[in-house]
Amino acid sequence: MSGLGRFGRNNICYVGSWGSYVNLKAFYSDIPCADVSYPIRFMDACQACDLCRQNCPTGAIGAKTAIDAGRCLTLYNENDQPLPDWLPPAVHHALIGCLRCQACCPQNPPLPEKDIKTLECDAAESRDLLAAATAAPGPELTAKLRQFGLHAFCIARAGRNARLVIDANRP
Repeated sequence: MSGLGRFGRNNICYVGSWGSYVNLKAFYSDIPCADVSYPIRFMDACQACDLCRQNCPTGAIGAKTAIDAGRCLTLYNENDQPLPDWLPPAVHHALIGCLRCQACCPQNPPLPEKDIKTLECDAAESRDLLAAATAAPGPELTAKLRQFGLHAFCIARAGRNARLVIDANRP
């Protein structure tokens, strides 16, 4: 509503040449100003494109220009509610979020070349992570996951989601 960006079919905000790879923040002030809001706008490019819908593993993106948030894998990867029965095991591929609709979007710029950091866990840490299916892992591994950049709410789900990814990739 700020006029800063436009929405894609995947219901994610795209901001100019940055695409959807942005984190929006809100700042508040008591400085008087005009109350101006802009109508929500969808990107014109989405009308002729169907890539995000085709790549959505749960079918959350329909033919219309809005997403069924209740079917989005990110919703289930990032909360502690039981997984719905309709969610097929094969869709699990990430510890946090999903991002398949963003990765294929031609409105996103290519990601810059950068060093990809990996999180290495020894056997004991891996067992600790996989055993923590309903809560955060032990304090040492939690500290390591925080240093890697995972937020607290993500760490609490990481064990369950790691187990789901492993199960989805078993032959």
